[in-house]
Amino acid sequence: MCRPYVSLFPIGTTWLFAISALPTKTVGEQLRFSSEEGFISSSGNKEYAISVCGEFWLKVRHEEAVGRITVDHHSKLMERVPLKEIIGWLRSNGTAFRLSTTPVAVPNQ
Repeated sequence: MCRPYVSLFPIGTTWLFAISALPTKTVGEQLRFSSEEGFISSSGNKEYAISVCGEFWLKVRHEEAVGRITVDHHSKLMERVPLKEIIGWLRSNGTAFRLSTTPVAVPNQ
C-alpha cells in the first residue's frame, strides 16, 4: 500500500486527516484483511483509515492548514488557508464558500 509511515507525522505536530470509516462485519474480535474487501472493523469496534493512495492530510502551522488543498496531488505547489476557514468549509461539506488559498513557496529539492 502507498500509505505514509507514521514518521511523516511527528509527535508534537498537528494535522487534519481525511479519513473513512471501515466497514464493520462480524468477524470475531480481531481486525482482518480480505483482498476483496480491504480492511474491516471488528465487531463492536469502529476503525478508520486514510485512503490508500494520494495525500489526504494537511499540516496545521501557525493557525493555517498547509498542503495540497485545491491542486492536483502530483503538483509541487503547496497552499495555505486559515484553519478556521477550512474547518468551516469542512463542516459545510464543502458547500458553504470557496476557500481563499494562498500559494506557499516550496524550496527546490
